Amino acid sequence: MLALALSGSLVGCEDEVLRSKITPPYCGDGNVDKDEGESCDDGNSRNNDACVDCREATCGDGYVHEGEEECDEGDDNADGSPCSSQCTGAICGDGVVQTGEECDDGANGNNEDGCDDDCKEAQVCYMEEVVEDVRQATSSLSVIRSAKSIRRRKSGSKPVMDAVVVATKSSALDDNGKWRVGTVSVLIGVKKEELSALKSGAKLTVMVWDGDDPTDGDGWELSQTLDPDELDWDAIEESKAVDDDVDIAIGGYGCKSDGDCEANETCIKHKTLGEVCAEAPTWKLAFWEFHFDQEIPEGGMSGKKFMVGLRWETDERPSVAYSDASMPCNGNWSDYGQGDGWVSNGKTSDKDECSWPVLRISSAAKDPEKVCTDADKAPAKDE
Repeated sequence: MLALALSGSLVGCEDEVLRSKITPPYCGDGNVDKDEGESCDDGNSRNNDACVDCREATCGDGYVHEGEEECDEGDDNADGSPCSSQCTGAICGDGVVQTGEECDDGANGNNEDGCDDDCKEAQVCYMEEVVEDVRQATSSLSVIRSAKSIRRRKSGSKPVMDAVVVATKSSALDDNGKWRVGTVSVLIGVKKEELSALKSGAKLTVMVWDGDDPTDGDGWELSQTLDPDELDWDAIEESKAVDDDVDIAIGGYGCKSDGDCEANETCIKHKTLGEVCAEAPTWKLAFWEFHFDQEIPEGGMSGKKFMVGLRWETDERPSVAYSDASMPCNGNWSDYGQGDGWVSNGKTSDKDECSWPVLRISSAAKDPEKVCTDADKAPAKDE
């Protein structure tokens, strides 16, 4: 009995020893222990294969699955970051704007849609387009006009508007013909002796239309209040021109050139009197810039012809400088504030040539073949 008891006791001890030597299940033992939450167990400690920490590899686990993933930043994966939500590295052409890219249209092969295939926004280069040569215009001004003078001739009421048709330089347009007006500079003048007393407050509105008829569709407009101290009144040579606010005496004598007139007069072509001598004071001139680069969307215009118009909001000086009567009347439109709206001067004038406001216009057109420099880019809009 004792032997049996002892024998039984010894057998029980051996079982406990054996059980203590059995290793409990663990990740990496090559056996999938579902009770421990394992979905795989490949028996190795590598984290770049299909089984990571006994879990099937997934995008977002923080480990790069070799041959399947390009990257994996775990919780930092996101479209627009170095590693996308699909564990792909940021590449130009994936259709998602990533860090370092200005745009990404999927590398569609079209460099005229605003996004190049190198994921850079299409460069906007600028060409200068001039209504009339500035030097010629300022040396042959016929008249300086204000809203007051225009209304006086037509007995109209506010507002007074004048507009001209301008042809684009087609060589500067891209294949799709998309472009925009960048800056409109209006030549304004004030009598030399009055410049020092010129005050802020005169308001002028510049309008732009994509087409050659101001009655056909809406355009863009920009209004500004003049601050004389912001303009460079010494950049342009002083010029003598008739003050259109002053009536020319009916008894004025005829002339063929300035030599037929007194020293303070010039020979002008008057609408009803013909060539007569009229007083021509000295004017200080300056270009007043209106920046449309933030008003007109990039590529927002497509016409081969466009229009630029002026609307005088007040009677105050300064006035706008007009060229000599050498521009086509059918390209000049006016609204004299009489309720008739815009009217082509080609239909109302008995002459072929009219005086135009002196403007300097820069236009912006995409040029995918040109690498733009800072000098090509539009000036920043004044704050």
